[in-house]
This record gives sequence, structure tokens and C-alpha cells, in this order.
Amino acid sequence: MTIRALIVPLAVVFALAGCVGPVEPSPPPSIGAGASAEPSASGSASASPGGMRLTLPGDCSGLVPLDTIHSAFSPQFEPIEIAPGTGDPSAQDFIARDGLVCLWGIPNSDAGSVTVFVAPRATASDEQQVDAWRSAGYSECPPFLDACYYEDVHDEVGEYWTVHALVEGFELRVQATSTSLDPLLVVARAAATSMGYV
Repeated sequence: MTIRALIVPLAVVFALAGCVGPVEPSPPPSIGAGASAEPSASGSASASPGGMRLTLPGDCSGLVPLDTIHSAFSPQFEPIEIAPGTGDPSAQDFIARDGLVCLWGIPNSDAGSVTVFVAPRATASDEQQVDAWRSAGYSECPPFLDACYYEDVHDEVGEYWTVHALVEGFELRVQATSTSLDPLLVVARAAATSMGYV
């Protein structure tokens, strides 16, 4: 299945339906030495062998600041709510892993969008996830986070990029209409930083 076949329906469904994550209300995320390695009401936490603990913020505004979306993509982009149970199956997979899926764009428009998916890694190890990305034919990013791969698709609708990254036990995916990889890396870095990655 082509990336266009996944992105275009995803963007349309999300535009009609942002952010979907854990349904329960959540207190501010805990980051640092006091953070738990167990999932919490504020989201999921993960501890690396080096001791860094990341916590998934409870909502999209805590994951990527709107100013970052505006500067990386368009000042017209705004959060677009994603209705629970809608969208691409991969979005549902991230949510089922206690993750977040966040969408920004111009509501009721096909002028572009950016979607961020983040959840605890589904594979048993980083190496297994990297092997899966390599097997899928993704290209390696410049050195970034723990591991980073991308795909760039050009078709009759336009140009779409997807960044796949690992950060301290979390899988992070950014999909967007863009003419370069850079804005997606900016958003991925902002998300990782919001989770406590230094």
C-alpha cells in the first residue's frame, strides 16, 4: 500500500473528526528522577539503561507547542480534534499502546497537515524496530535521537514525508505534507524534549 493511500484518508478522517490519547483526565506529567517507569495517569513512562526517564504528556498541547507547529509549517495550522475510534489503523495502534496521536492543519481544508504519533515502542528492542524500518526500505536520517528513519513520497497529490524515530523506549512518528525533512525533525525534537529528552 502506498504512503499516499494511508496519508490522504488519514488526513481526511482527522480533518472531519487534534488529539486522541488516554481518556482519563491527567495531572501534569512528571519528568526526571522522580518519574515512574510504570504507566501513569499522565501518560506512559519509559526508563533507558542510562537512567533517563521520559514521560508522555497527557495531551497534544503538552507534546508539541503550537508555536513550534506554526514556525515549522504554517501560522494558519491549528489543532484538529481526532474522534476516538476513527482514522488510520496505525493511529489506533499508537493509542492502544497508551500513546497520543495529534493532528494540526487548516480545518476543512486539504492545504496540508502534520500528524504526530507517539507511544511506547511496540517491539521488544530498538534493534528490532530499526530492522523493521530498514526492511520497509526507509532511509536513515542524519544522526538524530536514538534512531531515525524517513520516507519521502511524491505523487499527483503532492509531497509527503514521514519520520520514524526512537527516543528512550518510545516510538515517535511524524507525518506531514512538506517539501523537506527539516520541519518534521523540528517537530520530532520538540516532542522528545517535551517528554524529557535532553
